[in-house]
Amino acid sequence: MAISETSLRSQVQNAVAFLDNLFAAQTIATDQATVVAGTAGPLAKAKLEGAEIVRALVAQAIGSAQLLLGANMIDYSTEITLKPERDVLLAIGRLFDYFHANNISVESRVFDHGTWTTFGSSKGELSRLSLDEFAYGIEATFTEKRTLRCIADQSSGGRRFAEVFALEGSANGPDILDIRGSGASTNLTVASALNSGLSNSTFAQYSWTTAPAASTPATGVANDEVTDWTLGDPTDHELDVDLAPHTLPGITTPVTLRFNDNGSLSQKLSVSNAQVDLNSPYKAGFWIYRESSCDGTLTLAMGSTTKAVAMSTFSNSTWTWFELDDDEDLWPGNWLNDEAAVSLTLASRTTGTFVCSNPHWGPMSLFDGLWYFLPAGTSPHLLDDEITATSSIASDSKIQKHLAYAFGAYLPHRASVATITAAGGRTLTFATGPDTITASTGSFVTDGYVVGMKVVVAGTSSNDGTYSITAVAALVLTVSETLTAEGPLSATATLDGTPTIPDPS
Repeated sequence: MAISETSLRSQVQNAVAFLDNLFAAQTIATDQATVVAGTAGPLAKAKLEGAEIVRALVAQAIGSAQLLLGANMIDYSTEITLKPERDVLLAIGRLFDYFHANNISVESRVFDHGTWTTFGSSKGELSRLSLDEFAYGIEATFTEKRTLRCIADQSSGGRRFAEVFALEGSANGPDILDIRGSGASTNLTVASALNSGLSNSTFAQYSWTTAPAASTPATGVANDEVTDWTLGDPTDHELDVDLAPHTLPGITTPVTLRFNDNGSLSQKLSVSNAQVDLNSPYKAGFWIYRESSCDGTLTLAMGSTTKAVAMSTFSNSTWTWFELDDDEDLWPGNWLNDEAAVSLTLASRTTGTFVCSNPHWGPMSLFDGLWYFLPAGTSPHLLDDEITATSSIASDSKIQKHLAYAFGAYLPHRASVATITAAGGRTLTFATGPDTITASTGSFVTDGYVVGMKVVVAGTSSNDGTYSITAVAALVLTVSETLTAEGPLSATATLDGTPTIPDPS
């Protein structure tokens, strides 16, 4: 490596400081507005054009500073990976992989993505995934008001239980000097059995020996009698035509499947020849109707990703949408295995039954870096149905903010942790060979310290400085640098945990 990593990190911090100071110092948007509001006289046009030229030059200067940051990211990537690169997004992508593999992090942006208003209890509720496949928060996104509005229902060009919504962000400003929102929009279709990636999601196709009839459910005989699905023990299941969470267009008689005992229902993705996009997260879910206080544990699976809940969490005699949680396990890299399947399994049951219906599996929808999914409810959506959520940010990271603004990218990140003080009976002891910091009480793990983080020591006689954490236990931090034996200290000494590459001050 021709340039040390310490120097590369310092250069990135310097470039970010330069760019952030330009942002912080400029008030051109406000100043121009003042000029425009007060402009009059024979040369008013020239005055307005002059103000516009000044604004353009300031925006150009910030753009040049963004290029400086990009050049630093390319150099950092090239020096570390030894792969010459000219494209800044590819360089940041390589740095992301390198940082993740080596527990290197930058400061986190502390987002609050807001809570969506509700459509009402009978209509599906929007879910949102804000984590990437490594469980890092997706930080290349805007803070803004987002609106989800129905633009096509069953009477205006859409389909019942597959209505089309517009997802829109706030208007963006005219240039980098006035960042308001993403200015983005996309269409999102309600997810139901109508557009599921699974085959025979309505259970309407079957070769049951005895067909179900009104008030007369039919018990299975073979495990493949529900077309394209596999039953663990068909004799523990019934097809029913008396219950349904909703009636889909084109389905005259809705069909549901009852679990009378412990059992399973599954479909391999290969059955429908599903083509998985490795760059999109996927959702899976079933409608569940609990009967007779059914007990046991119900497990929903998508490949190696599972969600298990007690049947007691479902209300009796009520249809409930049961879906996988919005976390990193929705990304194909975390669930896609050989012969991946979507399945529903009941175990440890001693009483009661439940019915399942209209499963859905498919990709989530991308909007401004985050991912969204809207399942159908028990009532269809109507034109102009609308919900909103407003995001905010409590504490912004300079590095992450400018990577997001300039390139729509982010790096692995961690939040700083609370200061630990040698006081109140909690002592700190420094040792050498191995180099450790030991606390008498508390837990470094609970406090948020992790491998790869920096710990800043202050208030000691011999150990003030910044150290790299290589191991974390409840009472012991191990660092890579040399410490001096000191302590136990019961006052003055403090520890602060910061990411590997903290923001420039």
